[in-house]
Amino acid sequence: MAFYAINSAGTAVGWCNGSTGAIAFTWTKGKFKTVAYPKATQTEATGINDQGWVTGFYFDSASVQHGFVKKASKYKTVDVAGGTSSDVYGINNAGDMVVYAFNSAGGYESFLYNGHSFKSISDPNAGTTGTVAHAPNNKGDIAGTYFNSAGQAVGFLRHAGKYYDVVDPKASNSTRNDGINDKLEMVGRYTPAAGGNFGFKAITK
Repeated sequence: MAFYAINSAGTAVGWCNGSTGAIAFTWTKGKFKTVAYPKATQTEATGINDQGWVTGFYFDSASVQHGFVKKASKYKTVDVAGGTSSDVYGINNAGDMVVYAFNSAGGYESFLYNGHSFKSISDPNAGTTGTVAHAPNNKGDIAGTYFNSAGQAVGFLRHAGKYYDVVDPKASNSTRNDGINDKLEMVGRYTPAAGGNFGFKAITK
């Protein structure tokens, strides 16, 4: 079981492994509620905003991955044109979502999606493996990860249109920036030389 996001009301979203695959859920005051895209074989939830809109991805009957957003009881598929394995990873209170997918070359491409159009999110330091956007806050900032020319994961912050590296000083070759709030406080994970994954919190100055 893993939790991926939480809103100001304390409702969290995540997913766990069931007998038939991944099962997504919301969790509020100790109670779980299943999130299941209609006719999907598996659903995973990774984002939620203060309106209770849930984002994530699902697999259809052909085992093809699609992104989705759930508003109240209504589900909507969100796919990147020309891409595969879309995932709507996070969402803010304005309904702006960060979406990533694989392009034809097998690298990650990320976008900010407002429900109507997609705008590219691409760290200029990324190599061919690309950029993965994880979370938007309510002020237009975005947390994510890019892969450099050596294939190493590097966390990033996009603030006021500029990209900044977010790297834990104890990291050996991998830092992932997973979440961000409106105070520009960020959380993620890193891998030290000894291996394993450790969490971090970063505060901008």
